[in-house]
Amino acid sequence: MKALAVYTRHGKYIEVPDLSGLSFDQAKEELEKRDLRFHIMDSSYVEEKQPHEVLFHTPAAGEKVKKNRTIYLSINMTTAPRIKMPKLVDNSLKNAQNILRLKGLKYGGKTIRPFKFDYVVGQLYNGKPIETGEEVPQGAKIFLIVGSGTGSEKFPAPSLYGLTIEDAENVLKEYSLDIYPMGFDGEVTDSMNAVIVRQSPSPYSSRMVTFGDVIEVWRGDASQIDFPNDSVNLIDSIH
Repeated sequence: MKALAVYTRHGKYIEVPDLSGLSFDQAKEELEKRDLRFHIMDSSYVEEKQPHEVLFHTPAAGEKVKKNRTIYLSINMTTAPRIKMPKLVDNSLKNAQNILRLKGLKYGGKTIRPFKFDYVVGQLYNGKPIETGEEVPQGAKIFLIVGSGTGSEKFPAPSLYGLTIEDAENVLKEYSLDIYPMGFDGEVTDSMNAVIVRQSPSPYSSRMVTFGDVIEVWRGDASQIDFPNDSVNLIDSIH
């Protein structure tokens, strides 16, 4: 008598093998050699598991079934499903971490900016700002920009050279700064694709900014970008 076969007066029964952790092809082979059928009832994504790995099945391992019984399989997906980025800005760090966990995302760390203590002022994916509603893969690591609790800290203005107004706004949002477009600097051949060619304060000057400050910007053609002389002065002063 085969090890997994059980005979009763009601006929031959087969013990369901444990398929969890096997690849789909391995599970299929195990079922076919026991004269059992299979059907994929659903699939989900578990990062730690291999693509097409059997997550669980029903009937469960050890149950006794008759020949040709259908075993329903749950299979791990090949790639992570896409989910919408939740709104983390204006939440406390603790709440943001809980939201990430509930949404199937990971907390990737934080950096500090002048703002209300321990409150999220920016969210980044792969080093770039990501807006609420944009799609990211399940399990993605999200980096947070969190308030330090002191709005009087002084720091150099971030460089906006070569950015569009929209991109510059996203950058300044991370620093809790505002932007004020001053218009175009000189003759512009393509206003639709104009980028920032001048800003005040300059990131290279000795003038520092703090939370809530406004950065004035002028736009122009990319070829007009001319880094200010005070970048040299600042470097000289450091040395």
